[in-house]
Amino acid sequence: MSGRSVWLLALPLAASAIRGLVQPIIKLGLAWWPNPIGAVVIGYTVSSAVLVISARLRSMSGATFDRRGALWFSAVGICNGLAVLAMYAALGNGPVTVVSPLIASYPLVTLLLSRVFLKDEPVGTLLIGGRRRYGRWGHLADPHLKNGMASSRSKDV
Repeated sequence: MSGRSVWLLALPLAASAIRGLVQPIIKLGLAWWPNPIGAVVIGYTVSSAVLVISARLRSMSGATFDRRGALWFSAVGICNGLAVLAMYAALGNGPVTVVSPLIASYPLVTLLLSRVFLKDEPVGTLLIGGRRRYGRWGHLADPHLKNGMASSRSKDV
């Protein structure tokens, strides 16, 4: 496996580990200060600061900003903010062992909405099951993937 393949595999696994760690920490924070709205404001303020710093650093390297997607990203940001608020409220009122698995079912909603809104996106039983040609995560190391799209040689089996 090349260094890039390892990086492409490590990145989502690290994100998954961090995301899994976040919910019990949120539950601890809400035990000390049971205010989901305040928690969302603090969380998004910190996230915004990281985003602004990252954008500044990237713009110094000569990268440009394409405004065509700004409306869509804004809509996604509003939806994500509402989802996080609902998650914090649920974690504030229920046990993390019940709330967290329910929240983790969001990929099924993503698949359903992809099918409704993105007619060209293939959604089959293998995709729903999370399996690809090389197993659950192996498609990240598939040399036939270019820009996240599978070539004709990389198919679900």
